[in-house]
Amino acid sequence: LLPLPEGRAFVLLVQLPGPAPVDLGNPAEAQDGLRRFLDPLAVWRAGTELGHAMVGWRCADGTMGLVSKSGDPDNLGLRLLFQGWGLAAALSRYSDGYLVTPEAIPARQRRALASGHASILAEEVPAAACQSLRQSLVAYLDRPEAERARYGMVAESGAPLGTGCGGFAVWLAGQGGALRGLDRHFLRPVLLRDSFVGQGPVVPPGVTPPAVAPAPPVPLLRLLRGDWDRGRVLGEVVLFDMELLLYSLERANLAPEQRLDRVPPGLDQATRHWLGHFARRMPVRVGQAGAMVLLRR
Repeated sequence: LLPLPEGRAFVLLVQLPGPAPVDLGNPAEAQDGLRRFLDPLAVWRAGTELGHAMVGWRCADGTMGLVSKSGDPDNLGLRLLFQGWGLAAALSRYSDGYLVTPEAIPARQRRALASGHASILAEEVPAAACQSLRQSLVAYLDRPEAERARYGMVAESGAPLGTGCGGFAVWLAGQGGALRGLDRHFLRPVLLRDSFVGQGPVVPPGVTPPAVAPAPPVPLLRLLRGDWDRGRVLGEVVLFDMELLLYSLERANLAPEQRLDRVPPGLDQATRHWLGHFARRMPVRVGQAGAMVLLRR
């Protein structure tokens, strides 16, 4: 548990980085990141095959909680990537999303947390804002099941941050007054080409491909070794970029790894403005992981 001052309210963000950053802002860097992302050694070092974001709270009355959104439990996305979908596998929407409570956190993520791979932030918020977060979560659980089950990184109507773990975490944190002014900077427009986006002959049930022009399958070798700057333009999507969220959390922790080669200037400026609202930053340890507590007064 974080050593948080009693009687104050906090929103927590916990992010487990993936095996390697896939910076979709630059095709060559994204391709290099994908090769490293699929490297079994990188997966072993990261402790998990995919990155993940969780959101928690410790309200002024002592009420605590932690929740995250997950999906694709059978790794269908990875299978589709190997079947010629390319990055369309990651940019598709799935209909098997679900919320994860602390007791249901997968063992691989628990190991990654225990080994210090997480980036952890606790931001102080007004007491009433923390209660608003809890009420927003209750209202979310009352939504129709089909809506709650949507899972994906691409922005869509009614879910401008997407419906994946990162978008859900930032949305819920925002309901508690955290990360104010940062959420829109985590979105990245990405131009899609048939050099790295394809589609197999059959669309599995529960999968909605990106709303761009159809494209033939992309063989894995061409995906990993071909030129992503070439090829027919299929369209553009706006997606929630987990790497941009991680960048801001690392800046807050005063020890950014600078995982991204290209950080949007607006995000860097917004992050500095956000951090300027806090009177004190208190670094702490949670097991092997470092964390930062942002105090307003």
